[in-house]
Amino acid sequence: KDNTQLLCEDVQNRFHQSRLLITGSAEKDLPLKIAEELSQAGVEAVYQGDILKDAAAMAALRNCDGVVLVEVCGHTYYRDVKHAKEVIQASGKSLIGCVLLGG
Repeated sequence: KDNTQLLCEDVQNRFHQSRLLITGSAEKDLPLKIAEELSQAGVEAVYQGDILKDAAAMAALRNCDGVVLVEVCGHTYYRDVKHAKEVIQASGKSLIGCVLLGG
């Protein structure tokens, strides 16, 4: 919980007027919680599934200013994170950061 709060405070301080997409291959509980806490803190944030596998997440990418990836150590491959980064950059959006959860 402390790490989630730290992330939310950091994002709120730096991106308080941005619309953020929370996405990645992690199970939806933590990314959804991050999006909810950011929203409660006044940052417009929405969770969608993995932008590499979910059409709704890809559509949400068009309507955001930046992206936070939430991935799982031992589950997510480097090539997938690299591909997600390329997709984000090709869309003209900023990769704000990546949360890497222990496996």
